[in-house]
Amino acid sequence: MNYLVPHHSEHELETNPAEAEALTSGKRQAQVLQELDRIRSEKQRLEQGVALKQGQVNREQERQMQLRQDMEVLRKRNRAQLTRLRRCVDEAERRNEQWNREACRLEEATAQLQREVEGDREGAWTQLEDATAQTQAKKGEAK
Repeated sequence: MNYLVPHHSEHELETNPAEAEALTSGKRQAQVLQELDRIRSEKQRLEQGVALKQGQVNREQERQMQLRQDMEVLRKRNRAQLTRLRRCVDEAERRNEQWNREACRLEEATAQLQREVEGDREGAWTQLEDATAQTQAKKGEAK
């Protein structure tokens, strides 16, 4: 049985003489073979298109995987940098606190020294006044 030529009943061939002529002359077979070649070419073109698209999909997947890896590297680098910066800030805060304590201590020491200097001045004036009074008292007794 020939699969390329459709099976036609005798009645169909008698009522359609053009179809009967096409079948007997081989025109119909040539048309079917042409159509089959066209379909095969279309199939090959579509398969090539699918292969091209699959290649594009594979390249895109590889690109995305590389981007994920790059992003992970950047995340790790940023975490490390953030850790270093936090340490720097902590150290700067500690130093600032030390400077503040030292400044406070120095201010207190300065105030204490100023009080002592003022006290010494007052004491010196008092001593001077006492000495002057004693000197005058001695002069008064000597007369």
